[in-house]
Amino acid sequence: MNQGRPAPHIGDPPKPIVFIYNGWVPEPLLQTKLFIPPLRLNLVPRPLLVERLSQGLAQNNKLTLVCAPAGFGKTTLISDWIQKHSKRDSLEGIEELSAASRDVVPLDIAWLSLDKEDNDPIRFLTYFTAALSQVIPGLDQEISVMLSSSQSAFVEPFISAIINHITAAGLSTSLVLILEDYHFIDSAAVHEGLIFLLEHLPPQMHLVITSRSDPPLLLSRLRARDQMMEIRARDLRFTYKEAAVFLGGTMGLDLSDEIVATLEQRTEGWIAGLQLAAMSLRQQDDPLSFVTTFAGDDRYVADYLMDEVIRQQPASIQDFLLGTSILDSLSAPLCDAVMEVENSRTTLKDLEAYNLFIVPLDNQRRWYRYHYLLADLLRQRLGETVPHSEVELLHQRASRWYEEEQLLVPAVEHALSAGDYQSAVRLIEQGAPRLFLDSRMNTLLKWWKELPQKIILTNPKLCLIYGWAWLSTSHPTESERCLQAIEQELGAKMAVLFDDLEKADQLDPAVMVALVEIAVIRGQLAILKGDIGEALELSRLALPYLDDPNQPFLHNAPEDLRTIVLFTMGLAYKLQGELSKASPALAEAMWLGHDRRNVHLVAVASGNLASVQAMQGHLHQAVHTCHHGLTMLQEMTGRLSPMSGRLHTELGAILYEQNDLEVAYQRLQEGISLAKPWGFMDALLPGYLGLARLRAAEADWVGALAALDELEELGRSHPGAVLPAVESHRARLWVAQGDIAAAGLWVEKSGLHIDAEFHYRQEDEYIILARVRMAQKRWDGATLLIDRLSEIMDSGERRGRLVELFVLKALALDAQDKPDEALEPLARALELAEPQRYVRIFVDEGESMARLLYQAVAHGIRPGYSKELLSAFQFSESAPFHESQHPDPRSGLIEPLSQRELEVLECLNSGLSNREIAQRLTIALTTVKTHTRNIYRKLDVSSRTQAVAKANALGIT
Repeated sequence: MNQGRPAPHIGDPPKPIVFIYNGWVPEPLLQTKLFIPPLRLNLVPRPLLVERLSQGLAQNNKLTLVCAPAGFGKTTLISDWIQKHSKRDSLEGIEELSAASRDVVPLDIAWLSLDKEDNDPIRFLTYFTAALSQVIPGLDQEISVMLSSSQSAFVEPFISAIINHITAAGLSTSLVLILEDYHFIDSAAVHEGLIFLLEHLPPQMHLVITSRSDPPLLLSRLRARDQMMEIRARDLRFTYKEAAVFLGGTMGLDLSDEIVATLEQRTEGWIAGLQLAAMSLRQQDDPLSFVTTFAGDDRYVADYLMDEVIRQQPASIQDFLLGTSILDSLSAPLCDAVMEVENSRTTLKDLEAYNLFIVPLDNQRRWYRYHYLLADLLRQRLGETVPHSEVELLHQRASRWYEEEQLLVPAVEHALSAGDYQSAVRLIEQGAPRLFLDSRMNTLLKWWKELPQKIILTNPKLCLIYGWAWLSTSHPTESERCLQAIEQELGAKMAVLFDDLEKADQLDPAVMVALVEIAVIRGQLAILKGDIGEALELSRLALPYLDDPNQPFLHNAPEDLRTIVLFTMGLAYKLQGELSKASPALAEAMWLGHDRRNVHLVAVASGNLASVQAMQGHLHQAVHTCHHGLTMLQEMTGRLSPMSGRLHTELGAILYEQNDLEVAYQRLQEGISLAKPWGFMDALLPGYLGLARLRAAEADWVGALAALDELEELGRSHPGAVLPAVESHRARLWVAQGDIAAAGLWVEKSGLHIDAEFHYRQEDEYIILARVRMAQKRWDGATLLIDRLSEIMDSGERRGRLVELFVLKALALDAQDKPDEALEPLARALELAEPQRYVRIFVDEGESMARLLYQAVAHGIRPGYSKELLSAFQFSESAPFHESQHPDPRSGLIEPLSQRELEVLECLNSGLSNREIAQRLTIALTTVKTHTRNIYRKLDVSSRTQAVAKANALGIT
């Protein structure tokens, strides 16, 4: 066996483990982001726009886009529309509405207000599902488990799971999801996820997006397909009539028609401009002169009017507006802390009463935000009029308040804005466990860009955190850079732990534990690179340093590191084919993962352990491991984890082998459905291969090949691991179908040779090569390869493979008219298989194996087990097991014929009458009839002709 160098089809190494920290509660959701803004008093009715929104829904458009600059009333319009749909009688009496739009159907509404922090895919998905969970209870729980286990920054797999959940929910009313302020989103991953959602939107769902600019969501395609309703700035501008209602009713001004017309013309119907002008007009002695003095674009008007408005406010209000403009959300306690005052609650209420561009974010009026236009202008003015040091002080106060409230992300953000890198680093170090728990890698890496590199690279603990973060997002180069920076800062290399024990003993304990954790990370990096030898060496050398759970540590506790190291070793041993060493390492990692509440490690360790046990031929033990692993996960999470997909697919494959086909199908489908949304190939690969094998057993060749096609499509990101498996299993199906030419082409393209050295991970491919050679009747090559593989499997304790090889050897000899020689490998296969109740490994070989098993019974070779296997051949090849339709139990050889019955059958085949048979065998005529009836029953026939034909087909005569 070639263990000294990589093999041609060694496959992609698995992704490294992202360690999930313990003892931390995920950061609470800000419920204000899910709050539907209330309608303002004295709202200007906009029935025609409300009707257009309703038409977009009635026409089954996928998307309604409300796109306009700040201050055009986007949010107010959507809130009004929602209100109309929640109360049918609110539309009565509005003459402008059509009759159809008066018959409003109540909607299920989900609302999400976006901000710049939502560019983190994990945060976006968390709030996205939380919003939908207001309508579909339980959705957030399912997706949160997936997010907690995910290493991926891709949104699409999670959107796929959400779509499936919405479809299965069976909503009786339309579901409308509103994404407010989408212009904050510039994440390509989020955009791609939303495109995927729009392409696969459930029919009962409608998406509404408000934005200041066009989102990159393939809008032209939606327009061409007439699947989008658009409302633009030109639609949102107030008409003269609406401006008059707004200025007179909402703003309480008594203005002449001339002033209203002039103001509407100057602002071009821009609602924010009208509001700002109205606030300034309250202080003007000559309103007409005032409205004719300003001109220009919206931004110019806004700046001009803002100056007018701010200058007329009391100094205390001006200070409050400027100082709190640094905040994305406002609450009285937060504003008190930032401004060092005690009257913020009153001030916020006054600002709302004065209609000064402040928006409530909850029904209790505890949280507010400034209108984005006002916030932008205030921040600009703050930067121009307030010393930078004072602005930094405001951010520091905000950071401290958020820290006290245990809101990590805004605390760090404000510390960074304050240039208080010392506090930011301290908060990141303290909050890293929570970020890892929430899979907020993108947030961590965003801060990497905002922190001075010198600060990061000269801080060993921070570097260690980022070493794990880069590793978990598959950036090995960046991770290694962090590790080298730690070594440089500590003045010691990791190698000293292993090369110079005397010097290692003299190291400061803090230095030593840092170097040990570096070794653990480098072991994971070695797995990622496919360097199994280095992974094992580093793991073995690191373990002795992790024996004492009470020793100091820099970032991860010794028990946590030990768990990771044991899993790394177990996986490395498995990838290297040393199953007897892999099994105990994976078992210990599983139990330690359970003790440390590490759901991720429990799932992957138990799944890989069951896989190892199945390879060793311990099917019963593997089934127990799968069930036990699932039980542990259920106890730890209270619900299904996507990581458990590995356990379900492994269990499905084993149950298929034991001929429990219906349950096997259910397990395979369950595992695929859990693993598919986030592309967990460790579960999808055995899942789809098992599904293909099951469909082939039903003679559903189209379905079997379709399963392999889907696996190939899903595995594009892991071509080295997936493509060889898909191509070789296609060849196996071609052999079963009799398409020998297609199978032969696979052999030519594969580069496989019967005399080549190969890695154990190529076992499947070489066993299928043997099948192709048998189908081509190239017996010498097939037998040579089978014998060679058998020797390797025997030495590697892979009894599961060995059973299959003995079966193939028996079939090959029988096909060469060597039935007596065929019984020897068959006997060895039966001996290995009987204790674990293998079934399909025999039955899937068809009638040729049935004939051999009959001969085994006749020769007393494991007769009881052989009879059991023969009874399994009764299942019809076309029966759809997964639909619980059972085949005719009378078909096939139910039990073997006795020696006397064989003699009678031979006489029947010779055309002798019953009397002639009695004379030849020297038995009574009634005895001949009894034997004949038994033969008919056992062969499931009803006549001599049928009995002879079936006996010939089975090779009995």
